[in-house]
Amino acid sequence: MKNKPKFKKYQSRSAGYHWDQISKHPIKRNAFVLARYKNVISLLGKTKNEAVLDLGCGDGVLSYLLYEKGLKVSGIDLSEEAIEFAKNKTNNRIEFKVGSVYHLPWEDNSFDIVLSSDVIEHLEDVSQYLKEIKRVLKPNGKCVISTPIRITEIPLDTEHVV
Repeated sequence: MKNKPKFKKYQSRSAGYHWDQISKHPIKRNAFVLARYKNVISLLGKTKNEAVLDLGCGDGVLSYLLYEKGLKVSGIDLSEEAIEFAKNKTNNRIEFKVGSVYHLPWEDNSFDIVLSSDVIEHLEDVSQYLKEIKRVLKPNGKCVISTPIRITEIPLDTEHVV
């Protein structure tokens, strides 16, 4: 498939490691990661009953946190393993699909909010990604794109393109 990113995170780590990072486990909990999720959610402002698309949702942690806030959440990720984990972990209360951020399987103007956390740095065709966001986002909708703060000449993470 053209524009299919090469992303192997769940091959090197098991699906579900993000859930460990937001857990209350004294060793696995990662306060920095949890704070980043909360910060991304705070950028949405006051929202209720809005349709949200979580691009690159991975194992579904952020989607679940949004769902707990009363939002209607859909998520998409390339990893079948991560999507299966997310579906099981959330008891299928959230719509998760396997697919590419370059070719979203939703109709135009489907979402009030499009959220993409820690995805853009993995993409080779950012222009196509942004076109798809614009296509599925309702007029006057909100879009939040976040990325790790790390400016280096060469990306430190081998999965980062930019």
